[in-house]
Amino acid sequence: MFNDIQALISDLDFCRSFLFEKMKEFESLQQEIKQLTEESSHNTTAQNKLKKLAQALPEGIDKCQKDILAKINSLEKNFKVIEKIFKSINHEPDEGNNTSLDSNTAVNTKKKTFKSYI
Repeated sequence: MFNDIQALISDLDFCRSFLFEKMKEFESLQQEIKQLTEESSHNTTAQNKLKKLAQALPEGIDKCQKDILAKINSLEKNFKVIEKIFKSINHEPDEGNNTSLDSNTAVNTKKKTFKSYI
């Protein structure tokens, strides 16, 4: 079970770092859009790029950005919940190989809670 938890933590770390990379890309794109908007009053290339972007995102750039930020916030909350679950598992008293029904039920409940966030 310890190896399973280590593998899960490793996967979560990978997902977190991947998300961090994508956040950097997103911030870079936001900066580029801001720059294009500032230049669009006197630069036809910037105007054309913004028009193409508007066509690609018919709901609007702002709505897409808000949706992405909402998802990011949701993921951050989920990571925090997962972290709390791991900490609570880590701080539980270790009773050796106790396989009582109550112990298994508590672990299964935590597994179900954890899986619901994934």
